[in-house]
Amino acid sequence: MEKLNRIRINLMQNRNPIINNTVLFVLSYLSVFYLLQITTIVPAFTRGVSIIIYTSCLDFETKTSSVSADIWKSVDNVISIFGTSIIFITILLLVSILLLKKWETEKIQVKRLLLWIVICAFSRLCVQFICGHVFNLWSFNLVTDFLGITFPSIILKFLFVLFVFLFLVLGFYGMSFLVKYVINPYTGNFKEQLKSNYIYPSILGSVILILFFVPYNPRFVFTEPLNALSVALCLYFLVYKTAKNRYNFVEEQQMEPENEKINIILLVLISILMCAIKIFFDKGILLEVSTYRDYFVENVILSVTIAALSIFAIILFVIYKKRKKRKALEQEEERKSIYDSVIDYDNDSSAISRIDMDKYKRNWDEKDNLPD
Repeated sequence: MEKLNRIRINLMQNRNPIINNTVLFVLSYLSVFYLLQITTIVPAFTRGVSIIIYTSCLDFETKTSSVSADIWKSVDNVISIFGTSIIFITILLLVSILLLKKWETEKIQVKRLLLWIVICAFSRLCVQFICGHVFNLWSFNLVTDFLGITFPSIILKFLFVLFVFLFLVLGFYGMSFLVKYVINPYTGNFKEQLKSNYIYPSILGSVILILFFVPYNPRFVFTEPLNALSVALCLYFLVYKTAKNRYNFVEEQQMEPENEKINIILLVLISILMCAIKIFFDKGILLEVSTYRDYFVENVILSVTIAALSIFAIILFVIYKKRKKRKALEQEEERKSIYDSVIDYDNDSSAISRIDMDKYKRNWDEKDNLPD
């Protein structure tokens, strides 16, 4: 009972960071999920595959015809359709890790978002493979199947799933080293911050996401519930416990919670986005293939990709130049400060020297004036 009361008090004291992190977790999860959807839809659509898009999954089977069935016989087509999303999610994961470690921003929400993206992207890669092989889905598992790694041997499939599971465990264990880029482990309330920033938000966010994907049309798929739960479980048993033990030598103190405001704008935007997705995709949207649509989509994708990469490169360049200029100014101010302190010290030393020399000169003159 005492433990429950302590949890309740902690939840009330840290409700604002818990709400903010829950929103960031849900945003990161959905961003990675729909990046997966988009990077699967686009290569499939451009190869002549009609798709029904649902909130929780893509339906390739309902609209598979004798023409589109031939597409799935090609190893190159299958790897291109389901391998593209693996590449994009991996790139997102690596870029987020790089920015988290190298981008010295003071905005705590940005740091939190980057770490949540790392968590969700890594979990997505591993769980998507595991669920795909276990439940025989149209997913990442088709890549390893068509490459001959996990098909037709059942033993190889079992070993591959076991390998991915161990990789999932080791990966979340390694993420415990990234926590220090968001939370200062030497403040004296590291455990409480871990709970309010990751444990409680992951539990609340998992419940929200599982309810968000209901109903699971066209059939129930275990991928999303297991993925959401794996994030919460791995954060508690691997990230939280490992990070807590690593900084166990720091004495815990009772500290006043920081005055953090709820990000109302982001909360409203993610709520509107989730409602819009439910309205449009719960019953499914058919994306049919035609020659004109194929040509149009290819050109739009190419244009958007080039524009997005160009804008991203420009933003990174501007940030780099501003940071370089700011560091140069800071170094110049530091140099001037050191120079001024040296000048002041030299002036003081000269004054002392003059005073001392005057004293010696006066004594010398007095000695000269003494009678023989």
